[in-house]
Amino acid sequence: MGSNFIKYRLVPADQHSATLWLPSSVADSPGKPLSTVFKNEKPRRTNYHAGQNFLTTSGGDRTKAVTYKQMRQLANTYGILRSVIEQRKDEIRGLDWQIGIREEYSKNTDLKDKRREAQKFFEYPDLEHTFDQWIGMLLEDLFVTDTACLFKERDKMGRFRRLEVMDGTTILCLIDDTGRIPGPPQMAYQQIINGIPRTSYMKPVSYDTTNYELHYRPYNMSSYSVYGFSHVESILYIVNIAMRKDRLSLTHFTDSNVPRGFLQTSEQFLNIMAQDPDVYQNIQDMLDNIVAGSPEHQSRLVIVPGVTGAQLLDNSVDFDGTYEEWLARVVCARFGVSPAPYAKMMNRASAMTQEESRQEYALIPMLQHFKSWFDQILATDLNMPYLEFIWDQGASYTKEKASMDMEMLKMGIKTIDDIRSSQGLSPLPDEIGNRHMIWKSSVPRPLEYFIPKDQEATEKKDPIVEVNLLRLKQENLIKSELKAWKKYEMKRLGDSNKRNFETHYIPFSRAEEIRTGLSRCSTKEDIKTVFDCQVTE
Repeated sequence: MGSNFIKYRLVPADQHSATLWLPSSVADSPGKPLSTVFKNEKPRRTNYHAGQNFLTTSGGDRTKAVTYKQMRQLANTYGILRSVIEQRKDEIRGLDWQIGIREEYSKNTDLKDKRREAQKFFEYPDLEHTFDQWIGMLLEDLFVTDTACLFKERDKMGRFRRLEVMDGTTILCLIDDTGRIPGPPQMAYQQIINGIPRTSYMKPVSYDTTNYELHYRPYNMSSYSVYGFSHVESILYIVNIAMRKDRLSLTHFTDSNVPRGFLQTSEQFLNIMAQDPDVYQNIQDMLDNIVAGSPEHQSRLVIVPGVTGAQLLDNSVDFDGTYEEWLARVVCARFGVSPAPYAKMMNRASAMTQEESRQEYALIPMLQHFKSWFDQILATDLNMPYLEFIWDQGASYTKEKASMDMEMLKMGIKTIDDIRSSQGLSPLPDEIGNRHMIWKSSVPRPLEYFIPKDQEATEKKDPIVEVNLLRLKQENLIKSELKAWKKYEMKRLGDSNKRNFETHYIPFSRAEEIRTGLSRCSTKEDIKTVFDCQVTE
């Protein structure tokens, strides 16, 4: 080996060394690695700020470009954004739901009472609001700030009582030395009220304590933060631009619609500015102070001494809606909502196709997010791990999905109960829908129909007998085709324009021999003689 060869050595898993390899004298070497400071330390989740647990405001405000309060103001002020949020909330609130029994426990008939008990709980989860109102509050916090949070309340005896929607923007997520939220018995969350940590809570992992806990469940998580990234936050600058555009349009009607322009000065004023240049700067500063940052004054003319005229520029507000439509499309795309109500006229079929595709990638993942959350509540808070929360997605059951399910049903891949379960429906009674079927000629037949009853007897059949049976079947097909060909040629006699007979089972050489003989036939007796010879063979 040459002197420039880099030497590698393996390091056992239970040992740590600052030098994992020895650098050679190769040119432009990367250099010897620095020594590890803490060799046995667990890797941190992220490079958090020192003293992050000492924040006196809700932690998300310190880690984001804008505060939670500003996000809510933007969502409530920009009309299109608010209507899109409400549309998505209404879509989810409009879905039916039910509590079902998990497949592995489906044969247990004693769980029906437990199922009714869980169904009754979710009808009023906080003993005050209906499920639609309750889920609506969670969706509002999810879309705007991504701080969906549930307060788990117990009675004086320590028994679980209800789940109340809390303002998640008041929650500070505590982290340990590794940058992770600690589990029980350590406290994981603090509620910050007026800059003071009022209460502390544990993560919803262990429920063998009488303390209250929180379900803090952000939707859009990342590896570098313990807080979520909301829909509104992701389009923050788009919303800001849209609001400023709307404000400028409003001033066109409320303040002034005079366009901006240049002011022309007189020769006397130019002489004054030549003697004292500060005069020009003072006047320019005065104008800038009047109009800068104020849409109400940007559309006005200002009286300036020494001015003889003004050259106006075309600064009229554009009302064709092109830019506003683009902004609306961006907002709709983030929420997975069709932009048809905010865009120019489009084909109805195209609008329906877009809506179905958007529901596919936006609505369904969110329903799965809530399902996993509610399944956890059933398993831990209600102590019913044998139950599950089921959304009825019938509204989003498209023709394409129905056609695919039908094909899989006909091929025996799925059962009727499998399809019913995917739509949140209970299985058919007596397990009549739990059999795989194969459809032949529009008639469903069970798989057992296509499987020999006596498999061993089938395997022990004499191969010579099997070959003879196959040969006999083939001969019968040939005889049937010869008979049909003979009948066809009898009718075809004298009509040369009629197409030739197509063969499928007669061997090629034999069929050519017959065609040669038929070419010399002029009467029905000749045709009969040709085919009689073939049958005799």
